[in-house]
Amino acid sequence: MYYDVNQERFLIASLLNSDNTAFAPLVDILQPEDFYVTNHQKLYRAMLEVYKSNTALTQLDHTAYMDVIGFVSEIIDGGISLVPENAIHYAESVKFYSNLRALDRLGTQIKSVVKTQDDDEISDAIGSLKKKLNEIAGEKVSNVQTIADGFKIYKSIFDVKNPVIIKTGITDIDIPSRGLIPGEVAEIMARPYIGKSLLAQNIQILNWIRYKLPSIYFSYEMSINSLTERALAIFLQKKYTEIEAMVKNKPQELEYALDKLKGIYFVEASGKTLDDIQNIVLANPSIKLIFIDYLGLIPSTGKDRYNKISAIADGLKPLALNTNTVVIILSQINRSGGDGTIPVTLDMASDSTQVEAAADVVIGMWRNDMNKDLRVVNLLKARRGYTTDKEIILMFRNNSCSLVPVEMGKDNE
Repeated sequence: MYYDVNQERFLIASLLNSDNTAFAPLVDILQPEDFYVTNHQKLYRAMLEVYKSNTALTQLDHTAYMDVIGFVSEIIDGGISLVPENAIHYAESVKFYSNLRALDRLGTQIKSVVKTQDDDEISDAIGSLKKKLNEIAGEKVSNVQTIADGFKIYKSIFDVKNPVIIKTGITDIDIPSRGLIPGEVAEIMARPYIGKSLLAQNIQILNWIRYKLPSIYFSYEMSINSLTERALAIFLQKKYTEIEAMVKNKPQELEYALDKLKGIYFVEASGKTLDDIQNIVLANPSIKLIFIDYLGLIPSTGKDRYNKISAIADGLKPLALNTNTVVIILSQINRSGGDGTIPVTLDMASDSTQVEAAADVVIGMWRNDMNKDLRVVNLLKARRGYTTDKEIILMFRNNSCSLVPVEMGKDNE
């Protein structure tokens, strides 16, 4: 059946945590009947009446509905933290499933009346289907926004005390690219075993330690154990063997590190689709940054690998927009990258070029051909900024997993 109970719950909880501004965009597009669960319909109808009476939704006595909706208290009182800004995303999901159910019912109706061979009933059923399709098409048109609407979104990103701008920590990439803002996608391209995931985890930890931006790392290959060990090695600038020894010899230092890294989240993602990732992130709205490691292992539909990768590429931008996050995806380049010491270019994309087309920022990575302990990165695409021909050399600081520009590593030796 076409429904997602959690999306309905998250929407209601988000609205109950908001003032009327979060409800306003929903009035014309979402009706109580769009909810699958009857009790959700009842509470949303009550909320709608409160809104239309010009009373703040926060004044709604939701405890009156606790006998029919037991989840509200858990969500509102701290079980799950949901921000009003995400209400529109949950509402669109609820409406999507409502439309699917309506189309399914109409399809069933048409099958039924066809058996009767009654021309009038068949015509009425087809007319109802056309009407519903036109309604859905109208909803798509209503999403058109003015430049003033666009500026409100733009201003909300930059005109705040602590804007969400994701940095790599590599100055020669962050300045020309202007960083990454919510709704954008970045790709890190390299041959296997060059250090894509290591660079990604360095970026993850940097954005939490320096900017307090929570992030989630979806790994299709590495276990939670391996991701955790690497995160500790990066943060403490240690080797893996040293982290292992610290479990027995210096547990207090590890406890300190774990406390400092509490905004870092991991998911063993084997088998998870982009829709699964979106649902996980929407349920954890504090997340500002998503890592996906890596492109070739995400389940998808398509008659061949090219079409499967293209389908994933088409879903990356909606994922970033729907979750209001930055998405960083890792991908492997084709064999023209040789042994991993050849400078990466955009035409080295493996299987499909759709990902590079969808990405706002693309970073190439390879091994230094003179010193294989060094890595090199360059900025291949920057939609809001500009690219350069500069090749930035990275080193492992103190022979640890902390990957930084050479000049920064030498400054800290």
